[in-house]
Amino acid sequence: MAPPSIAVCGYLTDVESNYDYFERYLKISKILEWTDNSHTKLKFKRDDAMFVFGGDSQDKGIGDIRFTKLLVALKTEYPTRVELIIGNRDANKLRLTSELHEECIHDAHVLTDTAFPYWLDESKRVTPQMHLDKNEGANNTSAMRLRYILKETMGADGAFDRRREELAVIQKCSTTAVSDDQVVQSYKDECDPAKDDNWMLQYLELGKLAYVFGSNLFVHGALTSTNVGTVPEKKKRFAKVKAWVRALNSWAQSEVHAFRTDPYSGKTTNNRKGFGLMDYGVPGGNKGATVVYNHFLCNGNGAHLPRDVQQFLISNKITTVVTGHQPHGDCPCVMRTGLITVITADTSYSHMGAKSWWGVDNRGGTCVSEVLLYPDGSSEVHGVLADSTKIAYKLGGGEGDKFVGRQLSNGCWVKAKTQGPNAEYILCLGEGFKLTVSRATEAEMLALKLSDFMQKVDEVHPQAVSWVLILACAAAAAAIAYTHLDGERYVAEASLWVKRFL
Repeated sequence: MAPPSIAVCGYLTDVESNYDYFERYLKISKILEWTDNSHTKLKFKRDDAMFVFGGDSQDKGIGDIRFTKLLVALKTEYPTRVELIIGNRDANKLRLTSELHEECIHDAHVLTDTAFPYWLDESKRVTPQMHLDKNEGANNTSAMRLRYILKETMGADGAFDRRREELAVIQKCSTTAVSDDQVVQSYKDECDPAKDDNWMLQYLELGKLAYVFGSNLFVHGALTSTNVGTVPEKKKRFAKVKAWVRALNSWAQSEVHAFRTDPYSGKTTNNRKGFGLMDYGVPGGNKGATVVYNHFLCNGNGAHLPRDVQQFLISNKITTVVTGHQPHGDCPCVMRTGLITVITADTSYSHMGAKSWWGVDNRGGTCVSEVLLYPDGSSEVHGVLADSTKIAYKLGGGEGDKFVGRQLSNGCWVKAKTQGPNAEYILCLGEGFKLTVSRATEAEMLALKLSDFMQKVDEVHPQAVSWVLILACAAAAAAIAYTHLDGERYVAEASLWVKRFL
């Protein structure tokens, strides 16, 4: 839990080692800044703030080492004001010490084992030998095995050469001066307990799978009917969110501790120490009951929360769930279901195909957002879209926007609001990997009827909510209606909304 003096929590997620993106974040952040022009250390802009990083520190840029070390240093300096969430791209690095061990590289069974990676459909699995064959019969070296691991099992194609770029930046030399062996060694060392510079292991030791700040709950992926209240190796479901979060984080740390006792054995099997956490971060891991590898989307579009997840959150006085993991355009996606708001803030595919000086980064040079959370459950989002348009809006509380986070009857979500005197609402409809984005003025939004909005608040069974909350919902619904309905039509439609709650 956050110290009682904390008034605001800044949130950023899925940087995925894109150092340029992180520097853009610091330029707009109301929470963090560089200590000086050397850009080697972070500090808080205000004494009553804290910061949560939502996970996925590595793989897609040239800042794996530098960015993760900045987070670890910040957490070490401000242990009660910084929280690091464990993402799938963080947890999977525990695999490297065993899979890059010489015994594993030269194991004939591992080389041709079609049962691995087990989380992928069999038709999509690529063995190390298949990878070698595709590369014109390349030799089975440590460098080729690492390239295989990154591309075929971690979704990080090109990361090998990006790490070389970063090592060149750190060592102030040309990329040609950085050997394949140096790249391999840097990956082997990042989680090796025997090494002093095991920065990724330090991140995992400091990290958590879930965190509660006021009425806000943070996880990397999502809450589902399958994972909510569950902890691996425990049969019972936790009904209280704080007890669940404590147990889940305790289990994660027990896995990291077990990994420390023998990080090299086990090759690619589930006999490896720490395998539970490795498995928790892959598709379908822990039999699908994982808060890391899940998302709040349905075929690329936002989805309302299931009834049992709503009940769990409401009964625990959680009003906002904050996540990343699944990219969704160039600004956070906000989804409201009854009393619960979900903010999913992964914008790593904000500008597909965009190139940075070091290669394709899929972000472009402008897009960036910051989420600010408050203890009472209200929140604020500000940032810049891919086309340089600024966004800024508040959620919850007395000043919260009444449209952002609502779903229209045509399936579109009201995703954000632009900043300025001629502010517009960003409407977004996802389908697979395609996003259809449009805009509407505030006048156009105010002209909509309640029938133009899709609502799912009545999915929650009344017994799961106190009568105080039910009446609060009714009042909120009436207030929404009042903002854009007049006279008899307001009375009639607001009455219908009240009946949905009571």
